[in-house]
Amino acid sequence: MGSVLFVLVVMQSAWAQNQNGQQVTAVKFQGLERVSAQVVESQLEVQVGQPLNVRAISRDIRRLYELGYFTNVKADSTVEGAGVAITYILEEKRVIGEVKIIGNEKIKDRNIRGVITFREGESFVADAFGEERKSILDLYAAKGFANTQVDIIAEKVGPSRVRVIYDINEGKKARINSIAVSGNDSLSKKKIKKLMATKRKKWFLGGKYEEAKFEHDLRTILDEYGNYGRLEADISKTDILYTPNGRGMDITLHVQEGPEYTVNQLDVANNVVYDDGEAKEWIDVFEED
Repeated sequence: MGSVLFVLVVMQSAWAQNQNGQQVTAVKFQGLERVSAQVVESQLEVQVGQPLNVRAISRDIRRLYELGYFTNVKADSTVEGAGVAITYILEEKRVIGEVKIIGNEKIKDRNIRGVITFREGESFVADAFGEERKSILDLYAAKGFANTQVDIIAEKVGPSRVRVIYDINEGKKARINSIAVSGNDSLSKKKIKKLMATKRKKWFLGGKYEEAKFEHDLRTILDEYGNYGRLEADISKTDILYTPNGRGMDITLHVQEGPEYTVNQLDVANNVVYDDGEAKEWIDVFEED
């Protein structure tokens, strides 16, 4: 879901020159919500009453980050009385409390959840928004919606807890402008297109892309190739190119026909009621002459 940002503040030379060795008068924490101060204190080498050690602070920062509770760990110092106060500035990892999907009608929640990575109870990383949005847009584009818009919103719902909302504007389904075929020889383009229930639009009518119907068309085409002895025929790729406004699409089928097989010999077994000649009359497969 993206890398966690780790900010390790290296103490400036002014610290070393002006404050290193002075007595630590206080150790403070800023930014704690879910993680208790006791957990943080248990990791600290720097203690009240000890001389300030810049290297010890650096080691503290690293140990705190390695706990896995924080995305950002810093330290700051201020003059306090006869010594210095050290403040550890901590940014806790935010946890996803709820994932909500709104605005979708054409695609069910479970299908959208199948392509996103945010999950309830896991760490929230805003850097993943781009990947999340792209996954949903790709899902909609595969189903003929190329002008879908997705907004991702993170709402704070508690200490270091967020609700992630996917707000989807599905837009209108694209209509098919053209269907092209390449790599075909045994079957003509006209024959292949006639086999398909998927059709291009005519004026302002028809031409809506339906994924399930299109997948069925591909199987129908391959079945027909089998009738022509092309048992290894395959549609290796289908290109779908959308118009710039996302309202039109052009489809290209790339066919690999494979070798043509013929029947050298055809036998009928276990026939009792009818003789071989009668049985063969009912079979559409014939021996090669």
